[in-house]
Amino acid sequence: MDPGIALDVVASVRAALADKGVDVESVLPASFDGPVVAGTVADALFDLGARTLNDPGIAVTVVGAIPIGGIGVLDYTLCTSATVRDALRKVAEHYGVATQRAKLELVEDGDSARLVFHRM
Repeated sequence: MDPGIALDVVASVRAALADKGVDVESVLPASFDGPVVAGTVADALFDLGARTLNDPGIAVTVVGAIPIGGIGVLDYTLCTSATVRDALRKVAEHYGVATQRAKLELVEDGDSARLVFHRM
């Protein structure tokens, strides 16, 4: 099984890479239709972007090019939370909407907290 990532999340990455001149069509055609993109396809998209742009930190480069709203419910959750802690709680709670590949957990201990990603 190849756990996937929500199409709206991958489509935002695809658009950001295309805007930077990456031939994303070869990995994920614009005609792709479905709620989820296979994780290996998403990985290939990032790999292509990193190679084409000679950018080993492509994920950091791409995230800055995705407009607010580009990752769906997670953006909404972040933008409407009263505090950072509340935002992180809600994002961890809804992370499964964006990806089947990992679970996000907020571990709180008194005044400190940390995010833990569990690969599926």
